[in-house]
Parts: sequence; C-alpha cells; structure tokens
Amino acid sequence: MAIEIVEGASAATDEKARQRLLASSEHLQMGIAFGALPDVVAQSAADLVDKLDRIDQSNPGD
Repeated sequence: MAIEIVEGASAATDEKARQRLLASSEHLQMGIAFGALPDVVAQSAADLVDKLDRIDQSNPGD
C-alpha cells in the first residue's frame, strides 16, 4: 500500500511531490496523535500550509 501511495503522488521521481507527501504525512500524524487538542491540530494545519507554500515556491534542488 505504501508503494502505491508514493507512486500515486509521484513522490518516487519528483522531489517537490516527495516533500509535499512528507509534509502531509507529518500533519496527518499530528492530527492522529493530538486530535484531542484542537489548538495543536490548528497549528499543525497552519504549518502545513506554510510548508506547502515554501515547497511550491522553491526551485528544484533547493
């Protein structure tokens, strides 16, 4: 199943896709671990948006 996720996200061959998948996975884990703490989940969501923006604005290889 993990292989299908990585391949489906093009994360095996695309660095930005790999970074997006990792950032999303980290956010998901924070939600699972700290779901009872809405402030922590909200901060994690804000952090995810910031990370995705930085990834999208970066040049390949940065």
